[in-house]
Amino acid sequence: MVKRILIVDDEERYCDVVRQILSSRGYETETAAAPADALRMLHERPFEMVVSDIRMKGKDGIQMMREALEEFPELDFIIMTGYASEYSYTDIVEAGAGDFIIKPFSARELEAKIGRIERERRMQGSLIETNRYLLREISLNMAIAELAKAMVLPVSMDELSALVVKHARQLTDSGIAYVDYTSPEKKCLISPDLRGNQWDDPDPSIREAVLERLCRLWNRVSEDRKPVMTNLRRDENELRFRFLLTPVTADDALLGILALGTSRRDYDEKDLVFAGRLSSLYGVAIQRRSADERLNHTLRQLLGAFEETVDALSSAFEIRDPYTAGHQKRVADLASRIATEMGCPGEVVDAVRLAGLVHDIGKIAIPAEILTKITLLKDVEMSLIRQHPTAGYDILKGVKFPWPVAQAVLQHHERMDGTGYPRGLSGKDILLEARILAVADVAEAMSSGRPYRDAVGTDGAIEELCRNRNTLYDPDVTDACLKILVEQGFKP
Repeated sequence: MVKRILIVDDEERYCDVVRQILSSRGYETETAAAPADALRMLHERPFEMVVSDIRMKGKDGIQMMREALEEFPELDFIIMTGYASEYSYTDIVEAGAGDFIIKPFSARELEAKIGRIERERRMQGSLIETNRYLLREISLNMAIAELAKAMVLPVSMDELSALVVKHARQLTDSGIAYVDYTSPEKKCLISPDLRGNQWDDPDPSIREAVLERLCRLWNRVSEDRKPVMTNLRRDENELRFRFLLTPVTADDALLGILALGTSRRDYDEKDLVFAGRLSSLYGVAIQRRSADERLNHTLRQLLGAFEETVDALSSAFEIRDPYTAGHQKRVADLASRIATEMGCPGEVVDAVRLAGLVHDIGKIAIPAEILTKITLLKDVEMSLIRQHPTAGYDILKGVKFPWPVAQAVLQHHERMDGTGYPRGLSGKDILLEARILAVADVAEAMSSGRPYRDAVGTDGAIEELCRNRNTLYDPDVTDACLKILVEQGFKP
């Protein structure tokens, strides 16, 4: 929500007019007569938007905007000028502005420009929050999948416990994490192994206070068998005593306790759910390690849940682009078939399937009107389209996939001869997963219609792959794809 707006213009009259318009509509405003003054004010206090003239003494408004956006990328800019013939809307927007307004303008026109930017900001915020939620769910499912895999492998309980502690601490932003078995003789956490734990305060007295509090809560959970979450503070300037403890149970038996503490933020109900799910899985591992069949079934369910979460992330984008609905799923299917036909390890098959499900997720950052445009794209629009691999990589790079999913998404438009994008990689510098994804993407895209062209069909896709085998597309990948399309009669 835009609350504070900085007005930059060396014409005092325009500054006053714009300030009166915005102040009458409830915005907090300040003015600057020069770009240098504006940059200084941006460092001194927060603003959500800048309304700036272009032609001013010293730096012009475009140069000032570029410098400001390097340090404050969340700022929105509206550029105003009385020299409309000398500047194009495209040039100004590409430089980073949210909009462009020509002097003289009416109050209603300025209000409309700000209103549009505010609506886009709210929509973008909603999309970002949805992505964060989905990515956090993916992280949880990744942790559970890793634990589930470990449960069916010959790993020690110490190694499994270390995995639980690692993921519990990462998912809840905790400084310390500890998990232990309980027994009738062992009622309290006396001396946890603190190697790998991170403390907000190295003061021994603080550590002692934290452990003392943790022991009391450990006893309570041991007796009540109920989770405990606290976000207490000793005073406004001292360490928050944040703790989250969950019982580790299986078949109503208390087998251990997972204890987390000293988070960088307050724990919330989602943290409690995450810790509870990890504790539940850990309890199953303690009691039922020998039940291979049941654990394998659990693994399949958890991996399925993980793929469903990735699929949900994929579907969130496809809602905005109905013309390519199902494209990512079909690419994922064909890519996994190609990898299997090539005899790739299961890890590569899983990687290309998951990367295929989200390979176009970066298009969520592209305006819907460009994605659904029925005519050929202009150069500036195509340049925006070509940013989607990088945008997709930025969305996915923070997710700790066990496979190079984010890199495969980043490279899926690279080509063998170096003519692809965004980095112009060539040959074996391109990940195998990305080379597989590139062929599957081309085959499916050409077999399906788009807003601006009809489908050329499978025959057209086969012709394209044959013509550019070893030029644009990896020859081994191309051969495997052609075998699937021609000999097996697969239809993307």
